[in-house]
Order: sequence, then structure tokens, then C-alpha cells
Amino acid sequence: VEFNGMGGTVLTELDELDGGSHLGVGKDGFLYIVRSGSGMLKKFNPLTLGVENEVQINVDGENVTSIPAVAVGDDGFIYVGSGATDLIYKVDPNTGDAEVYGAGNVSGGDLVFVGDALWLANRSQGRFYEINGAGQFDVDAEEINGVSVLPDGNLLIANGNLNGLFEVY
Repeated sequence: VEFNGMGGTVLTELDELDGGSHLGVGKDGFLYIVRSGSGMLKKFNPLTLGVENEVQINVDGENVTSIPAVAVGDDGFIYVGSGATDLIYKVDPNTGDAEVYGAGNVSGGDLVFVGDALWLANRSQGRFYEINGAGQFDVDAEEINGVSVLPDGNLLIANGNLNGLFEVY
């Protein structure tokens, strides 16, 4: 996204993704793209417009699939939620090898780090659950499709039932 100086923006297409792809952005500047159905993970370099690495997310050789939620941790690992297992996995982006990190009702929504805590936003309940913690809170969103943390610490939420409206909490 480039700002054109007249209050508008210019969007530049970097690549075309398959439907059902979910994104996370790492501190390293790479985009981590997970194909929901297959569990394939791509490390995409937006500067060269190239795929640096592509691996299958797996636990002990078993593919992890049905992934609607992705977050990149400050530790460099990719965290994904599987709707097939209702488990959150910690994934090595170089090998695809994963381990169970926690559990939650993964029915869409998103994963987001707030400080050191990983939160699962449940799509249909408008509720956030702290993974491996007791915290939870509700927001007035009918369908959470994505979440980002703003520089001031507030959450920017894509509310799918309100025609793509973004709300700040």
C-alpha cells in the first residue's frame, strides 16, 4: 500500500493466492501464507516477490489441515489453529514440523499475540480466549474474520457480518 499524498492509496498486487489462504507477517518482513485446506505453508518475500520456502505443516508426519487462524510469534514460529482438531500448533517455518501448543474452539476467526499472550478470536461468538491462560473477553462483532494489534495496543477487527467493516477495540 502506498499513500498518494491526496488522501488516497494505491494498492500494488504482489502475488495471487488461492482462496482459503491465511496470512501472518513476521518481524523479518516475510509473509507467511497458510493454505487452509491442505496446511501448506509458504514463506513469501515481498521485496523479491518470491517464495523462499514451502513446507507441509505436520505433527509426527501427519498433515495438519483445516487452518483458518494464523499468527507469527516474536519467537519466529508460526502459530496455527486447526478447525479439524480444535488445537493450536506451534510450527517451525523452515521444516513444517509442529507441536501442540494449546487448545481452543477454532471455528474460523483468527489468532493474535497481545504482548506475550496468544489469543484465539472465535468467529461466531465475538469472544477472545487466551490460549494456555484463563483470560477471555467479548467484543461487539458478529463475525470475526481477522485481527491485528494496532501500535497503541488496541485491536483492529474485521467484522465480516457488517460488510467488511473494521472496528477498533
